[in-house]
Amino acid sequence: MTLMSRPFATLAALMLSSVALAAEPVMLTVGDPAARHATIAFSPDRSGPDAILITASRVGAPGSRLSLRIDRSGTPLYERLLSEKDCTFTDTGSACMLRIVGGTSQYYAIVTAFKRGLTLHVEIQNAGSMEMQQDVTLRGFTRAYNAL
Repeated sequence: MTLMSRPFATLAALMLSSVALAAEPVMLTVGDPAARHATIAFSPDRSGPDAILITASRVGAPGSRLSLRIDRSGTPLYERLLSEKDCTFTDTGSACMLRIVGGTSQYYAIVTAFKRGLTLHVEIQNAGSMEMQQDVTLRGFTRAYNAL
C-alpha cells in the first residue's frame, strides 16, 4: 500500500519550537505521526554528531531510497539508499534513522536550502514502488531555526 498525498496535505505538520531557552529541536513531521511518517529534527547543538536527525517510522526499509527536494528542483538536496545499519524492525514495523553531522558542508547546504525554500518534497521508494511522497511547507522554518 502506498501513501500518496496532495501538496500541503493536512497530514503534514510543521512543528516549530521558538523558545530558545528550552533548547528544543526544530522538528518537521511529514505524514501521520500515529502511522507512517518521517521526521526531520534540527538539534540546538548545531555542531553535534546528529545536528540533523532524519527518522522514518513504518515507511522505508533497507534498500529503500529516501530523497529530499526543495521547491521545483529536479535534483535532490539529500538522497540516501537506506542500509541495514540505518533501519531496525520492531513489532510496529520498520524504523530508520539517518544523522547529518553539524558543521559540515552537507549540513550547511541543507539548512540554507530549508531557509530559502518554500516547499519540502519528501519521497521514500522501495524497489521502485512509492511508499511515501509528500510535500510540506517550510513557512516559519527560518524564524524557528534562528531561535535555537
